[in-house]
Amino acid sequence: MAFAPPATATGLEKGRPGAQLRGTPAGTATWQATPNLVFASTTQAPGIQVQDTRPFAGRLPIPGDPAVVTAEAELQVTPGAKGWLALGIGNPRLGTPPWGKGVYVILTPEGRYTLAANDEPADWQSQHMVVLKRGSLPEFSPNRPMKLKIEYDRAGDTVSLWAGGSPVSGSVPLAGRGVTVEPRFAGFSGLGQTPGHAFVTAFSVSTGASAGAETSALESSWLVPLAIPAWWEPGEVAAFRLSGKALPAAIVSVKTVLTTVEGEVVAEFISPRAEIERHGWTWRPDRPGFYEAEFRAIDQSGKERPLVRSFDLKAPATGTVLSIQRARQSFAILPPDPLDVPGRQSKGQFGFTYTLNQENIPLARLVGLDLANIHPIPWGANFSNLNTAIEPAKGQYRWELLDPHIDALTRAGMTIAGQFCYTPLWASPHPDKKNVNICVVEGTAYAPADIQDYARFVEATVRRYGDRIRLWELWNEPAIPGGSVFWSDTPENFVRLMEAGYTTIKRLQPDSEVWIGGLGSRSAYYAFYNRIQQLGASRFYDVLSQHGSFPDRGSHEFRRIDTIHDVPAKPAVVSEWHAILQGNMQSTPILAEDALSFRLLRDLARQLRIGIRRTLLFEMSNLTEKEALGFARENKWFTHSSGLFRKRPQPEPRHAAVVLSNFLRITGRQATVVREFSVSTDSLALLLDTARGPLALVWSETGPLPASSLSTVATPASTLLDWEGRAVSLVPDTGSVLPPGRFYYLTTPDTAAISRLPITDKVVSRQVAARAGHAAVEATYQTAPLFKDIDAPLQIPSSAWINTHWKGKAPRQGNLDAGFSARAAVGASDAGLDIVVEVNDTVHSQQETSAWWNGDSLQIAIDCEGIGISGGNTELIAALTPDGPLLHKILAADPRGDIPARWTPAGNEVRHAAVRIERNASTTRYRLRVEWPELYPLANNTEKPLRLSLAINNNDGSGRNATLEWGSGIVSEKDPSAYGLLRPVTASFP
Repeated sequence: MAFAPPATATGLEKGRPGAQLRGTPAGTATWQATPNLVFASTTQAPGIQVQDTRPFAGRLPIPGDPAVVTAEAELQVTPGAKGWLALGIGNPRLGTPPWGKGVYVILTPEGRYTLAANDEPADWQSQHMVVLKRGSLPEFSPNRPMKLKIEYDRAGDTVSLWAGGSPVSGSVPLAGRGVTVEPRFAGFSGLGQTPGHAFVTAFSVSTGASAGAETSALESSWLVPLAIPAWWEPGEVAAFRLSGKALPAAIVSVKTVLTTVEGEVVAEFISPRAEIERHGWTWRPDRPGFYEAEFRAIDQSGKERPLVRSFDLKAPATGTVLSIQRARQSFAILPPDPLDVPGRQSKGQFGFTYTLNQENIPLARLVGLDLANIHPIPWGANFSNLNTAIEPAKGQYRWELLDPHIDALTRAGMTIAGQFCYTPLWASPHPDKKNVNICVVEGTAYAPADIQDYARFVEATVRRYGDRIRLWELWNEPAIPGGSVFWSDTPENFVRLMEAGYTTIKRLQPDSEVWIGGLGSRSAYYAFYNRIQQLGASRFYDVLSQHGSFPDRGSHEFRRIDTIHDVPAKPAVVSEWHAILQGNMQSTPILAEDALSFRLLRDLARQLRIGIRRTLLFEMSNLTEKEALGFARENKWFTHSSGLFRKRPQPEPRHAAVVLSNFLRITGRQATVVREFSVSTDSLALLLDTARGPLALVWSETGPLPASSLSTVATPASTLLDWEGRAVSLVPDTGSVLPPGRFYYLTTPDTAAISRLPITDKVVSRQVAARAGHAAVEATYQTAPLFKDIDAPLQIPSSAWINTHWKGKAPRQGNLDAGFSARAAVGASDAGLDIVVEVNDTVHSQQETSAWWNGDSLQIAIDCEGIGISGGNTELIAALTPDGPLLHKILAADPRGDIPARWTPAGNEVRHAAVRIERNASTTRYRLRVEWPELYPLANNTEKPLRLSLAINNNDGSGRNATLEWGSGIVSEKDPSAYGLLRPVTASFP
């Protein structure tokens, strides 16, 4: 096509398999590329591949002097790769990205991005990088390409970034940053990608109008589903009616675009205006699944405008308002559950946490859940709401607040569980603590001063509801002090609380099932569990209750603690399952809908594999919509998104609701693992015993699976279904391929054939086992403070210093300055983690305002989970700036739905730490004390090793010219499995 403003050149010609990229025409432009790039030769994964793991680049020249340049691409970092991909606009030297004289975005395998600019000719170490913005991409899915768009506006001298069609950065000004952009080329670059993997599946560059000037949406009119919450059966008419104001007079028709969760177009419809006004839009689907509909108004000139529905959110802390436009509407098509018949007794294996909102009950029934845990039975409060207390004054019970909920759950045929939580302030030993600690009134997080007050409330509750509730949970997420906002008291007092509750319940209901208050799979909970088991807590509960996701990790540790104390292992439930929870505190990417659904079923498969007795999902409806989490983070608003259904602008099913509902229908709401097996190298599979007979659950986390590979374990009566309930061909010669990142069901499998296959053990935490034992180097840490306070004189003995295994890199000069050296000491105590690093460096230079690693600085990386997996690591940077010492949190270990106290999110100065940095002649001394909650979920345990790495950056005044590392996993690649290992050594300092 012509390449003149406004113009577009598409650089990926999928019809040229096997052709070298270099010299390939794209419009009137011609590709320039490193020799190791080729077009994919397979129709299964068309796109651009690399022949080796070396650096690569591909670019198109941009003629003329355009005012606006936009580069768009579908990029997917190779799964498991340790490199990165970049999309950029500028004037780089070929083969030396990132982009010199330009702007670019870097994407990592974990879905993190860095929007940056370079004025100098760039090199692979990003010596002259100016960081504009960094964070985690919204709607990230590791199993499919990410749509990225970067735009440079010459007139405004700004750069903008979009991901998945949504703005990520807005217009970021470059003025005053020392960067001059020369938009001569647009393209992509990268490093460390796996040969044979298509990492660019679409690319285009355009010049002309700004992407921000696209046709505006039409907010006055929209279509809404006639059935709330947009859920129909195959063969029924899915109907949407016009709402809001009348369509503008210029509108002549409405286009409806139906897509899958992956964004693939299923169908398009054009409806005349009169039809939309009289009947709305209707569709009679014959196949089950999850669909999204986008409605676009078409005027007389043919111009399309999306019909959107807007809603506003207000951040409580700042009062800032965010207006969100939603152009897509999701809906579900699923057949009814044949076992969902009147009078059928609930088995209570799969359920949800019931947060005293009756609107969620029909949603749960629609999905197929039949167990509800009342979260909480509010003795003294419901989270921070004191007005909902059942016992607001001693002996005064307001059962009218709880009776309607018990009645509604009973009518719905639910098995009911109840959680006791929140001490009334009148009974609390700290009635003066009325402050709200994140989401809990602090005084309610203690055991009552008189434990009999608790026993009396438990007895009154059991007597009133004992005919309908026989499952009870004692409290919510107790942990060591600082580890949970829900429990601020001691382990000793929690055991007293357990004893009072358990003995009271068992006296009235000997056959009841009592759960310990739900525990997370983190160090703060392990330490707490260890202590209460020392105190004899095992006598006061029947079932171990876990909270969070992937409880297989925690179950192993809880069982280990049981063994240490010679107590029997109890059956386990997951009473608060964070299956798809995404929070504003997480540093990992906000996952796309299909990635969340895959996480849900992979987690559930692990639970079934380790024998979890019951699973209760948290929660039915979103507290906050997922697209608002970035806004919440910026405005210090603690919130999360975890529901199976959207709440705003109207109730709609999310993809996970369809996937979970399909699982429950196919299994009849009952499933236990008979055997784990595999039908190919990449496959994982479980043979399940369900209420509807044997069932094989199959998936892949790496490569695609031929559907024919399942024919060896199929019978003539077998049907292969995908996770949305659609049939997939099992015929060998059809060439059907099952993509990774999805789940499949084989009904009526050949159990005899499966029994002859080797038993495998790949489902449970394979990554954890593989990485946890690896360490780059080893040394020791001291089980004592390194100093009394941050300003006290240091008296560290020579034996405490880490002097060996320091490795230097001098990427620019080639040789390391002989005078550049370091030593370090690490100490752990209840006061926090102490780190002292002394650096010999003749010149100190630190003038950075955000990219402090480009100046003299210290980076500290800690594996807070101890398993060597990204997402469980915290990274800090310390620097002596012109404004004084600074300690900044670059990365934070993902709290995964937990709510730690005294904790700073990533991207902020560390609030709960002390830092002192001294410069004396040619020596810089960094002295840090970081409180343990800042390293959540890591807790002080001087019997265990620490996984930690240190990196010292050196700048002689002309840019970063060297680094010195102890351990690895910080500078060249972000890899917690490469951190060093520090073993504890008993010590005591003055």
